Amino acid sequence: MTKFFHYISYLYVPFLIPAIYYTFHGSLFRPVNIEEVGLGIFLAGFAFAFSSMKDIKKVSEEERKLFTNSAKYKRTVIFFVSTGIVMIFVCIIFISVKWMGGDKLLADKFYNLGLNCMPLVIAVFFQLKQLIDKKSYFDLLNK
Repeated sequence: MTKFFHYISYLYVPFLIPAIYYTFHGSLFRPVNIEEVGLGIFLAGFAFAFSSMKDIKKVSEEERKLFTNSAKYKRTVIFFVSTGIVMIFVCIIFISVKWMGGDKLLADKFYNLGLNCMPLVIAVFFQLKQLIDKKSYFDLLNK
C-alpha cells in the first residue's frame, strides 16, 4: 500500500505544470486575470497535496542534512506553520471581500480566489505532516 501512495504522489506533475502556466499567464502577460490566477493556485494546492503522499522511508540527502541540523529543522517547521496561518488569513480576507461592498463582479472574483486558495492551505499542512513523519522515521533509524 505504501508503494501505491508513493506512485500516486507523482500525480503532482500533471497538476503542477498547468498550475505554473495559469498562475503566470494570468498575472504576467496581460492585465491580471484573477480567474486564471485562482485556477493556478487551486491546481498548485492539488499538486502539493499529491506530492505529500511520498513514502516517508525515502529520505533524500538534502532531507538528511535538514534532519541532522536541529535549528534548520525547527526553522523549516516554523516556516510551514506560519505559511499555513498566513494562507488561512489570505483566504479569509479574499472570501470576506464579497460582503464588504463595492464592485460586485470584482468581489465575486476575489471570493472565488479565496476559495481556490483553500487546497493550497490544506496542502501546506499535508507537507508539514510529511516532514514531521519523515523526521520521526529518521530519528527512529538513527537511535
